[in-house]
Amino acid sequence: MKRILNLALLLILLSLPMYAQWPNSSGHGGVGAPALPIIPGAPATHMAHASNRYLFNGKEKQVTGNLGLLDYGARMYDPETGRWTGPDPLAEVARRTSPYAHSFNNPVRFVDSDGRMAGDFLNRFGQIIGNDGKNDGKLYVIKTTDPRFVSKGNEFGFDTSTGISELTAAIAMDYVRSNSGNPAAFQTNLGYSNFVEIEGSESVRQTMMDIVSADDGSGGTSAANNREYGGVIRKDGTVVEATPGPVSTPARGASLNLPEAGNSFHSHPSGTTTETVIDGVSTTTITTPYAQHPSPVDLSTAGRGTTNYVFGMGDKTVYIYNKSGVQATLPIENFVKPKKEQK
Repeated sequence: MKRILNLALLLILLSLPMYAQWPNSSGHGGVGAPALPIIPGAPATHMAHASNRYLFNGKEKQVTGNLGLLDYGARMYDPETGRWTGPDPLAEVARRTSPYAHSFNNPVRFVDSDGRMAGDFLNRFGQIIGNDGKNDGKLYVIKTTDPRFVSKGNEFGFDTSTGISELTAAIAMDYVRSNSGNPAAFQTNLGYSNFVEIEGSESVRQTMMDIVSADDGSGGTSAANNREYGGVIRKDGTVVEATPGPVSTPARGASLNLPEAGNSFHSHPSGTTTETVIDGVSTTTITTPYAQHPSPVDLSTAGRGTTNYVFGMGDKTVYIYNKSGVQATLPIENFVKPKKEQK
């Protein structure tokens, strides 16, 4: 009996007049598209096709000009071609990717929320472990676990709040790996609290590297490798280079005068001094390098609320620090172009 009733209802629906066509991909009714039945007694609001202008990724369809573009904020997206109508405003950050490509041509991994570059998370080796799915061009590195900067009573007297334990770091990185590409998982501070945001623009990082590379990292007593180089990064991404510091020695220590306040960077020289000590019948050679990590003077002169960088040209390490101490470290070789994590 139930089957007979269902069949009868289906026959009634099929006999009703048809009134509308489904919109095609451009938002207009297409020839040959299936129509919808008029249901007797239905409210008037259901008697015509209700246009939904919030489509792919929840972005609003623009009706002006009848082009069917979606407004992502930073630029317009054309769903017909799967391409942007203008270049990425942060195109210089990733010059290897077409500035017109959507989600790096990889929508499975990336969710493009506003038409800009995606934010990546790095481990202490400068390897990408995941992303937050938010295309904001930001870059984060795990906080340091180095006991020199984390443990209480460390030899430098740095604030212990700048680093984290090995266990905390492992949990934080696993969270990023497990939720990579999922913006919802990063709505709270859970995904960011154990990471430090660093300069996101690859071109700015390259400029920083070019400036400090006047010291070639080979050590020795050359003038180039016994002075500091650096500058300041303005909020608009402009890098203001400082006049190189005076030639010095490890015993005296090197210095640099920054041109203005703000997020700063400078190198610690790779140069060394060598002394030969003869004690009776034995001869000892003592090599003295410059300290590579930020000094107490570096910390005390760091601007409040700024992110600062020391490039240890001798130990090939970038130290990220603030007034409290060293927050994170990265290998110099992966500072400009982070690599993909090796599993």
